[in-house]
Amino acid sequence: MTVLDNFNFLLDRENLRLPPSTLQIEGSFHLTVFNRWGKQEFTTLDAEQINDWDGTDQDGLLLDNGVYFYVLENPGCQKGKCKGSVTILR
Repeated sequence: MTVLDNFNFLLDRENLRLPPSTLQIEGSFHLTVFNRWGKQEFTTLDAEQINDWDGTDQDGLLLDNGVYFYVLENPGCQKGKCKGSVTILR
């Protein structure tokens, strides 16, 4: 399993999915995405949702351009949590 503890990337028209291919997730996990003010925008335990997250909030609405932060809880992460950021530019 390869899970990066800190990973930053750009979600734009050419890179429309989270996580990038370099982030391999196996086993149990919990992904939470926050905006820059700490508001939870998206959370999932569903493997298909984590592989296909496309910059939408929990209701499926497009998030505004900007920087968002994620916490991925997975046994492969150091101390069980990987953290990073994603920049959305549409």
